[in-house]
Amino acid sequence: MKVSIRGIGFCPSSFLVGRTHKLPNTTRREGWVQRGSVDLHYLEWNAEAAEQPALFLLHGLSSNARIWDRMAQHLDRRLIALDQRAHGRSPLPPAGFGIDGFAADAVAAITRLGLGRPVLAGHSWGGAVALQVAATHPELASGLAIVAFPAQPFPRPAGARARRSGYVTNKAA
Repeated sequence: MKVSIRGIGFCPSSFLVGRTHKLPNTTRREGWVQRGSVDLHYLEWNAEAAEQPALFLLHGLSSNARIWDRMAQHLDRRLIALDQRAHGRSPLPPAGFGIDGFAADAVAAITRLGLGRPVLAGHSWGGAVALQVAATHPELASGLAIVAFPAQPFPRPAGARARRSGYVTNKAA
């Protein structure tokens, strides 16, 4: 598996990449990690804070790394939030949308960014990815925090069939 990093400021299509952003009590910068043919965008706050393990943040479905901006203002530690494939500024790759692909992206980012053993934190669907990383690569996690994540799969109502975003019953309304 080829993993490489492209430095801060790689993507010229955005006026934000490569610049430093000052939020109250924190500094944010952006960068890119590449895993094979998958480009992954990330945000990083407080890069200089090294006293504690970094906090590696995974957003929920239909979200992006910026969801962690407000929280980052209140924490005085190194934070890295990944725009998971096909979310935020990370482009849509042709394949790899199973949990294993997302977890492999997170593992590549943790490894390539030299995070050691960060605390993994995931919100909603990002919690499933964080849990998969912790379960398959415990050497890469010093802790695990999951926010708004079901402990078990949602049960389907009797007589329902799955649909893209929810359930459709077979009964006429």
